[in-house]
Order: sequence, then structure tokens, then C-alpha cells
Amino acid sequence: MPQTTPLGRRPYISARFLRLVATGLLGLAVVTCSDDHLSGPSGGSRGYFAFRPVTHLSSPAASFGIVVDSVHIVLTRPPSTVVLDTTAAFPADSTDLHLSLLVPLQQQAETLLALVELKAGPSVVFSGTQNVVVVNGPPGSSPPPAISLAFVGPGKSLAHITLAPRDTAVLLGDSVNYTATGVDSSNNPVSPFYVGWRTSDTTLAKVNANGLLRAPNHRGTLKVIGVTPTGIADTTNVTFVPTATALVKVSGDLQTDTVAQVPPLPLVVQAKAADNLGVAGVSVHFSALSGGSVTDSIVLTDSLGHASTPVTLGTLAGPQKFVARVGALAPDTFTVTAVAGVPSAIAISGGNAQIDTTDLALAQPFATKVTDAFGNAVTGAKVAWLRVAGGGTLATDTSATDTAGIAKVGYTLGALARTDTVSATLAGTTAKVTFTATAVAAAASNVAVVSGNAQTDTVGKALPLPLVVYVTDARAHLVAGARVIWSAAHGGGTFSPDTVFTDTTGHAQTTYTVGTLAGTDSLVATIQCGCTATFTATALPGTPAAIT
Repeated sequence: MPQTTPLGRRPYISARFLRLVATGLLGLAVVTCSDDHLSGPSGGSRGYFAFRPVTHLSSPAASFGIVVDSVHIVLTRPPSTVVLDTTAAFPADSTDLHLSLLVPLQQQAETLLALVELKAGPSVVFSGTQNVVVVNGPPGSSPPPAISLAFVGPGKSLAHITLAPRDTAVLLGDSVNYTATGVDSSNNPVSPFYVGWRTSDTTLAKVNANGLLRAPNHRGTLKVIGVTPTGIADTTNVTFVPTATALVKVSGDLQTDTVAQVPPLPLVVQAKAADNLGVAGVSVHFSALSGGSVTDSIVLTDSLGHASTPVTLGTLAGPQKFVARVGALAPDTFTVTAVAGVPSAIAISGGNAQIDTTDLALAQPFATKVTDAFGNAVTGAKVAWLRVAGGGTLATDTSATDTAGIAKVGYTLGALARTDTVSATLAGTTAKVTFTATAVAAAASNVAVVSGNAQTDTVGKALPLPLVVYVTDARAHLVAGARVIWSAAHGGGTFSPDTVFTDTTGHAQTTYTVGTLAGTDSLVATIQCGCTATFTATALPGTPAAIT
């Protein structure tokens, strides 16, 4: 049972030690006495025992917020006889603690096992055991023996702690409250636990036992350190800065790059205070005003007051705008120009399916539009032109696109009425388009004899050679498809056929069979305009067949 009866001399324990345990050797004295009426080899002389508890903390206990409010002492005679079990409390208004504890001794000096526990509320914070010698008689002149106490309180299993907030900036005169989270060696959360706080420069700023730090009224940077009683620590930086009064554009403006790409330079701004120096820890909001996107929308300025973010251009060629803002400060606007990407598509822009007279240049050139993968017009792309069918002539076999992505070529129709085909291929790719142009004959205005004129044959016989004419227009170009009507101005022969159309070379022909009357026939080829060409054919009498 715990022993609390006061007896004999009353040495003391420092209450300040018990409430604020410090690193190193710390005094705690316990009197152990045997009264005259106690029996045993020692007779009835008084005995004395004192000890000093020793803790090995990484910092003074006050910095951890540890308040020891009681001590539990157990003395055991080997092998297992408890001779003393007592708990002493510390009144809140006490500065000294005096203990007189009765320890029954069986010999002049006995070696007992001492268990000492320092408690904060119901929790044992420090604990240690050690063999001690308890003797009869007054205290000696040598220092009392030390008992090493290990930290066994909340958080003893901690393997790692993390402080928050991390590497932050605080405005001059403001405050920040630091907290800590911890895990054990298996990465399981540990809570609660003691944390002591300090800074790397207490002349600049201090942090109290609750993790509260107030910034001074001048610039500076220091480290905030959190440490547990077992020495598990973490560090974070804090910078004291004035209020930002201006946001200044540093770099990244007026770049040019391909659509959908990331320009080589990020957008960079600097937050400055009234002293024209950079301000750290300022939240800069980047955003896209037109096209594109920013990689990081909120960026904290670094130690020099700089904040930056890469951007990705949109898919539409042209100027794209981005902005950086800090509160009510004047924003900074950036302009990055996006240009078209690699040419990858070609389409007909104009001039297709025209119809005109043979040998004439088309009224409109063939035109194509070259674009990139996003439909942006590409300047300077090469287009190859090729006549696939027909008799016309291209003005050139290659042309380049203009600023609108348009490539053009002139085309002159051939002499024959027909449909021509022209292809346009985007250089370096298989992409192509096809144009058509139809040549039609001009109005026929002249017909002329080619061959078959002035033949002679027997009546009733077909002339040995066909009658052939050619038809031309007013420019003396051969006309295909012109209708030619054959007729006999004199004579009774027949035509086969009597109506024909000129072929692609502008020629038309027929066969003539002379009539049964001998003499000269006059044969006429007439075209639409009324123009004619005249042939003659002489019919000779046949073999005599009758006499009268």
C-alpha cells in the first residue's frame, strides 16, 4: 500500500523541476527512515535515502508543454516484496515539495529496486528503475545517486513528424500558428504527442509553446523547428515580408510559337513592396484571357518575389492573351502569338468546274487553301499542279500559299472541246484535290473543202473518195461538234449520211452516190451560220445497153 505518513526530517523536491523538467541531472530527494520502535538488525537508528532523477530530453521540458504534477515511487525488496508504494502530488501554488517516507529496513543498509514515475495528469511521462542502497543514519556528504528516467509519454512511438504550414511567408506584424502531425515506423498516425518549438534566430522572432509565431516589423528569414521529447524533429522556413504594392512583368511577353505548343519562356512576374524589393509568399493568379491555358493558376512568389507559370497555346492561330493578378494591384497582361502548325490538309478554294471556249484562259485561276491539323491557314506551303487529262496548259507547275493559305494557278484551255482534269497536291504529303475545266467550241463561222472534190464516176456509182470538210470559228480554230448538212444543188445523187457533226478535229465527211443522169452534179455542205462549201461530181454514162 502507498505510504504517506510524515515522519522525521523533511527534505524537499523542487516543484519547479517537477513542473518543468529540464535536460540533465535534476534534483529529487526522498527521506527514508526507520523509527526506534521498528524491529530488525538495524536497531532503532534513523536512516536516510536521496536520489536525483535524470532525463535526457532534446530541449527543456517547458518547450514541450510538459507539466509534471505528481511522482510515483515504488521500492521493492528482492525478489518481490514492496516496501514502499506512494504517490506525491504537487499543489499548483507550491514551489517546494517535502517528503518523509517510512521505509522498514531489515539491515543497516539494504539494496532495493526503485521505480520512479513522473506523471502529467493520468499519463506517465517519464519512468525509470534502478537498484538503490537505503541505509540507516544521517545523510552523507556525497551527492545522491541519479536515476535515469526515460520518456514514456504520448508520442514515444513517433518515427517522423511534419510541420505545417511549409516554407511560408508572413506579412510584417502578422502571426502564424504552426502544427505538427506524426507517424510511427509503420507510417501509422500517432496522436496526441508533445512538441517543443523554437526558431533558428530568437533575436528575430520566437515561437511559443503553442506553435504561435508573430512576425517582427522588418524583413527577415529564419527556420521554425519542431522537436519531440525523443528528438524527432522537422524544420520549415518562414520569411517576414512587407505588403506588396506593385506587380511587375519580368519575362515571357511577346513570344511566338506554334499552335497547341508550350512557348519556351514561362510567364514571369515579380511582386514588389514600397522599398522596390521583391515580396515572397504572395499568391499570384494566372489565367488565360483568350485562347490557350496556364499550367498553374495560383503561384506563390519565391524569396525574390518572382512567380512564374508555363502556358500552352490554343489551337487558333493569332495573338493569345494571358494575365497575372494580385488582389487590387494593377494586373500584368502578356501577349503570345500562335502561328499555324505543319501543313496537313488541302481544299479547293475557287476556280473549279469552269466552262469556257477552247483556247481561252479561264476567267478564274484554280485556287486551293492549305491548313494545319487545326484548320489554320498555312503561309508559304508548296502546292504542285499537274494536268491529268485534257489539252490545256498550266501557268506554272508549283505555287506557294499566301498569308491566307491560298495557292493559285492560271489555266488556258486547249483547242479541242472537252473536259480537262488538273490535280493539286500538297508538297510532302499525299493530300490532293482535283479540278475540272470544260472547253466548248466557239460558234462555227466557216466551212471549207478538205478533199473529195471534182471526182468522176459512172452514173449510179458511189464516188471512190468521201467528201470531207472542216469547220472553224471566227478565230480560225477548228470547231468540234458543228452540224454539217449535205445537199445537191444540181444532180440527183444521194448522200450517206446527209447530216453529220464535226469530230474532235473539226472535220466532217459523207459518201456521195451519183444519180442516173450523166452530167456534172453540184454538191453543197452547209453549217449553222449558213456558210457553205461546194463540191462537184461528174457522172459518166454507163456501158451501152440499148439502141433505138
